[in-house]
Amino acid sequence: WGVSSGFAAYTTGRIAKGSISTSGVGGGAGGYVFPQSSSSWNATTQTGTVQYSGVVTFTGHKGLMSESFANPVITVTGPSSGTLTAGGRSFGLNLAAGSKSVGQNGEVTWSGVPLSGGIAGGGGGGGGAFGADPISFTVGAVSGASFGSTTVDAKSTKRTAADAPPVPTGIRILT
Repeated sequence: WGVSSGFAAYTTGRIAKGSISTSGVGGGAGGYVFPQSSSSWNATTQTGTVQYSGVVTFTGHKGLMSESFANPVITVTGPSSGTLTAGGRSFGLNLAAGSKSVGQNGEVTWSGVPLSGGIAGGGGGGGGAFGADPISFTVGAVSGASFGSTTVDAKSTKRTAADAPPVPTGIRILT
């Protein structure tokens, strides 16, 4: 789950000048991997609750903005609906709009599931509201994966102009 690509760009961009750090989460911007830690999944009804572990934290505006998405919990209530809760926020899941596959051992994978709800930027720059990214997840198969920590900050995404233009001829400037 990428959490919110718009909010990530805002966090590490020229306004918030912040960073995104992870703990116990794999992947990276655009697709964090939260390991499954526990489940009360019913393979027959394909409903239940699944807990994932790990934290993704967005920090910016010299520490005035700090938003964490920790230990997501997905609850599937029926064939087309559910919720994702992380960091004190709850998002609706439109399971019918994603794709679903069932594995040999009864595990179920949904891909590209849209989330309803958004993330409000904060701190000194205001930030506005950003949509949550679609999610892909598997239930019914506990993960043995474990991950360390990472940080991506505004300094690592800063662009520097080249010393010379890539093509010195063929450019015509009209003023």
